[in-house]
Amino acid sequence: MFTFTTRRATTDDLRGLVALWQAAGLPASQLEKQFTDFQVAIDQNGRLSGAIAIQITAQQGRIHSEAYIDFGLTDQIRPLLWKRLQTLAQNVGLFRLWTTEKAPYWKKAVGFVEADSTTLGKLPAEFGAREQPWLTLQLKEEVTTPEHLDKEFQMFREARRAESERMIHQAKTLKVMATIVAAIAFLLLLFALL
Repeated sequence: MFTFTTRRATTDDLRGLVALWQAAGLPASQLEKQFTDFQVAIDQNGRLSGAIAIQITAQQGRIHSEAYIDFGLTDQIRPLLWKRLQTLAQNVGLFRLWTTEKAPYWKKAVGFVEADSTTLGKLPAEFGAREQPWLTLQLKEEVTTPEHLDKEFQMFREARRAESERMIHQAKTLKVMATIVAAIAFLLLLFALL
């Protein structure tokens, strides 16, 4: 059984990515310009074993161009790449993910659903034509009202204040403990001198 690590693609991966895209029948010349959108899986021997891209526009992401060196390894690699994509989506604050990938994994294991006409209205034009069979996954509520932003900022301030209070309380506790230890040490030294 192989072990894999995942990370963002670098220029060192470009040659391997081109070979992977060509083997998968993907447009390598187009994807080469977007190679930094790719997350890659590397086996324990340092060999590029799989890759998938995420294109980010505003607060939405498109998962595309999934490719593997050996399709027998997809069940092992795909969940690792998905975990990496989830972390990335969370870090940049995406509301929704889109894909036209056909593997059943995206529906069954991840929870993507077929986009209805209302949801398709939210599809960024940069992702492609709405006539494609789009799957979508909502990550969080798409709320951008000023009231919502004020509420989130207030929650952030309260969390920071609570953290500051906790640190101040911890510092006071440490100060009291240090004073007690110093007093005990002084008393022991005084008894030792007597």
